[in-house]
Amino acid sequence: KVAVNEMSLAVSGEIFGLLGVNGAGKTSLIKVLVGDELLTSGDAYLRGNSVKTDMLACRDSIGYCPQFDSLFDCMTGREHLSFYAQIKGITNIPEVVSEKLKSVGISDVDADKATKSYSGGMRRKISFSIATIAAPPIVFLDEPSTGMDPVSRRKMWKTISELECTMFLTTHSMEECEALCHRLTIMVEGKL
Repeated sequence: KVAVNEMSLAVSGEIFGLLGVNGAGKTSLIKVLVGDELLTSGDAYLRGNSVKTDMLACRDSIGYCPQFDSLFDCMTGREHLSFYAQIKGITNIPEVVSEKLKSVGISDVDADKATKSYSGGMRRKISFSIATIAAPPIVFLDEPSTGMDPVSRRKMWKTISELECTMFLTTHSMEECEALCHRLTIMVEGKL
C-alpha cells in the first residue's frame, strides 16, 4: 500500500497544518521528511537539501516531535533537555533548558522527576521541548497536544504560535488547525 502519493507543496516561514483521520498519511509524510522512513519515489527538499541523498544536512535544520513520545523513563525532564541541547551544540545549556521548561509550564520540581512519572501531557511537553531546544528553522510536530487537558493544550498552542520557524503540524483537530495554522491541507488516503 502506498502511504503518500502525488504530493507537491512548498512551505516557508509559516505553520502548515496536515489535517486528516487516522491512516490518512500524515505521520507517514512527516516520517519521510525527517528520515525515519525511506522515500521510495520522487524527492523532497528541506532548505535545498534532498531527503533522499542528503539527509544528514537536512537533520541539521530540523526539530521533530514524534506522535509517540520516545523518552528514557529513568531520565528526568531536565536531563532529557540537557542531553539533547548538548547534542545540538548549545553552550549555555542550563539557561536554555530552564527557559524551555518555563515556556511549556513544567516546574523545577517536576523537571527533576523521572519522566516515567509524567502524565501523557507532560511527556508531550518534553518531546516538544526537545524538538525546539536548538531553535531549528524547520519543526515537525506530529499531534503535539495529544493527551493534554484543555488548559495545557491552549498554553501549548500559545508557545507553538510564538516560534519563529517553518512548522509542519499534524492533527485530527480542526480547532487546533484554526488556532495555529496559517495554511492547512486535508489528507485523504495519502493525497492532499
